[in-house]
Amino acid sequence: MSAASKIQSKLSANGKTTLPKVVREALGLSQGDKIRYVIRPEGEVILSQVDSVSDNDPVLEEFLRFLAKDITRNPEKLEPLNGGFLDRIKALVADVEVDLNEPLEQLEPQLHHQRK
Repeated sequence: MSAASKIQSKLSANGKTTLPKVVREALGLSQGDKIRYVIRPEGEVILSQVDSVSDNDPVLEEFLRFLAKDITRNPEKLEPLNGGFLDRIKALVADVEVDLNEPLEQLEPQLHHQRK
């Protein structure tokens, strides 16, 4: 879709709706897929398909697989975090402000592209 489309669906009494076929196709959705809703401060809602970790970052997926294997092979090497290490982490991030509801800037064009 090159131009913005305005599509409507009806909300049932229990808060359910059916995503119109054109919306499902635009997002690449099929039965059982999960949908992500990003609600912006000005009230705009952006829908996108929830990707699996492997779709987003194959390097991270491989690293997580490596960790899982290592933990399985060497459970005796697991140690709880001690208080000193936790205090060091807190000190390192003490001045970092994070808004978990704010979209990442690098994802901004992707979110708008998926919505069109």
